Amino acid sequence: MLQGFQSELGTICSDMKRLQQQSIDISQQLQNRQQVRGELSQFVDDMVVPNSMIQAIVERDVGDREFLEQLHELQHKLQFLKAQEFRDAKAACDVHDVVENLKLKVRDEYMDVVSKMFFTYFKTYASRLFR
Repeated sequence: MLQGFQSELGTICSDMKRLQQQSIDISQQLQNRQQVRGELSQFVDDMVVPNSMIQAIVERDVGDREFLEQLHELQHKLQFLKAQEFRDAKAACDVHDVVENLKLKVRDEYMDVVSKMFFTYFKTYASRLFR
């Protein structure tokens, strides 16, 4: 009878060790998944160009606060994309055209505003010269 009890205790002990190891493995898998999810979520956030950014850059005035905030965000995305191109990230190719078009739009808008400012300045200056 004692030997039967001892063998059952041995089986229970080995079952407990096996279950403990399974628990450790599952815990490690969960931790790995949470870490990957966090990194992947950050990667996706850095890659995605939201419609609000596109609208703000296309529709807002150059001096508008929202335009400037989105411009700062666009700069961050451009730097991130450049870093990803060196890593051969395929997702960078998908987003590259959109970000480049936004960059060109920003450049055109700034050139337009600056040229209008210079034109106004020189027009005023020229009118003062001919008085």
